[in-house]
Amino acid sequence: MTTPIFVMLLIAAVIVLVGLAGVILLIVGLVKRWTALWVCGIVAMVLAGLALLVGVPAGLLVCLGVARSVTVHETAVHEAAVAEMAVAPDAGSSEGGNYVRQGDGRAAAHVEGVEIEVLEPGSGRASSSSQTMSGVLPGSSETRHEIGLGNVNIVVEKRGGRITLEVNGRACGPVHPGDSVVITPARDVLVNGQQRL
Repeated sequence: MTTPIFVMLLIAAVIVLVGLAGVILLIVGLVKRWTALWVCGIVAMVLAGLALLVGVPAGLLVCLGVARSVTVHETAVHEAAVAEMAVAPDAGSSEGGNYVRQGDGRAAAHVEGVEIEVLEPGSGRASSSSQTMSGVLPGSSETRHEIGLGNVNIVVEKRGGRITLEVNGRACGPVHPGDSVVITPARDVLVNGQQRL
């Protein structure tokens, strides 16, 4: 992040110095009545002014792009940390963010606002991992959550605001925040009580 800003500041300093040199040449040319000198001063000031007019918007765009990429990176790091915290059974709480937990013959997860419950999950521990890829355009990021609840593998993907569900390699279609997904002992998938393929 510091390298582009440093380069922009260096370029701005050079432009300001050229403008100041133009002012000095103009003053000296007028005082000494040397036409070539004050014409060079005017040309230097005009060039410095044009460079500032073009450079300021370009610099702002570069700074905003750098700040956005840093924000996206920090968000991805934060989501990865949340996913690592959710790996342990009974981690997190039922209110708020994502969690994965298992115990008493049941396993549950809360991902992207979707509540998932596995009845008789079988052997294996609860696990979770997340991966976020950010796009250039707003709303073009993709997030993939891979969840293991006993012997059930669940994938929840969010692309451009659309959330899809996959259970043990079977595509189960779209889901929405607030939906309740129940995976039965026979591994049927029920979304809000309706069976999915």
